[in-house]
Amino acid sequence: AALVVLGDFGHSPRMQYHALSLASHHYEVDVVAYNESDAREEVEQHDRIHVHPIRPFPVVLPRALFLLYAPFKALFLLVQLLWVLLFAIPAPSCYIVQNPPSI
Repeated sequence: AALVVLGDFGHSPRMQYHALSLASHHYEVDVVAYNESDAREEVEQHDRIHVHPIRPFPVVLPRALFLLYAPFKALFLLVQLLWVLLFAIPAPSCYIVQNPPSI
């Protein structure tokens, strides 16, 4: 199973519980997420849960320029997601996606 979290996995207790639940039902869980803070210890120590971090957009510009850099930010995320989901992890039996209301 692939858990895709378009936010910080450490600050997403719901997705951590999903990962633990799937792992407890003998699924191999590949988590694709920003990894900016630590997840729960039982998530980090579980043999069936594998975290594949994605990097945040490397450029921080003033909010007034958001419309100019938003397409590049979205493209940066898309390329990372495609790489990890198509090449870096085995083909999952299911996908669970959490998308915050932002880019």
